[in-house]
Amino acid sequence: MPRFYISPDRWNPEALSLEDAEAKHATQVLRLGVGDRVTVFNGEGTRAVCEIASAEKRLVTLRPLEVTATPGRAARLGLAVGVPKGKTLEWILEKAVELGASDVFPLLTERTVVRIPPDERAERREKWQREVVEACKQCGQDWMPRVHEPAALEAVDFSRFATRIIGSLEPGARPLGEVASGAGGAAVFLVGPEGDFTTGEYAWAREHGFQPVNMGPLILRTETAALAGLAVLALGGGGAG
Repeated sequence: MPRFYISPDRWNPEALSLEDAEAKHATQVLRLGVGDRVTVFNGEGTRAVCEIASAEKRLVTLRPLEVTATPGRAARLGLAVGVPKGKTLEWILEKAVELGASDVFPLLTERTVVRIPPDERAERREKWQREVVEACKQCGQDWMPRVHEPAALEAVDFSRFATRIIGSLEPGARPLGEVASGAGGAAVFLVGPEGDFTTGEYAWAREHGFQPVNMGPLILRTETAALAGLAVLALGGGGAG
């Protein structure tokens, strides 16, 4: 059944509708019409199976048939990652949705190749959030992660996460599985860009409660490390809400 997103500020179970791009996609691309059924969700754990009551190019009105609440995870699961080159972050976002992340923090670190001027960061965040919407449609995720505005490591507030883990190439880092198995409550995983974090950034992370973890004997690409760490946390004690 086709899935569509209706933002929380427009979610009214008594009067659900698709507008603009979503309406056009339903009528012009999928060729849906009166009597067809669709699923809509609000990104906050509520979905509804609906029947199309009327269908126009820019407005599709819906008749709710069944509204359900999807339970979320017990605690938040965050991913903070140095912005990689190209479209790699879009791929990371898609997989983060599938793994139940609640927050994604794109980081502009000292060794991040991608540079995003301050006046373009809000627009870039909105673009990435749209990618998350599409990923939620695709995989059936009713809880939408929040993509935060790209920022320097020291500008991000990680205080909501009780468990903080950083992928590290430094000596003395503990095995990821060992740390993840003891993780409790909200957890965030921090991953560096190509070229890794600087010594100063590692020091900042340790000072702010991040535990260094070893990802194994091989050097992983940013996207591989990000998803491996997120998956282990999702299954081993961290969670998304």
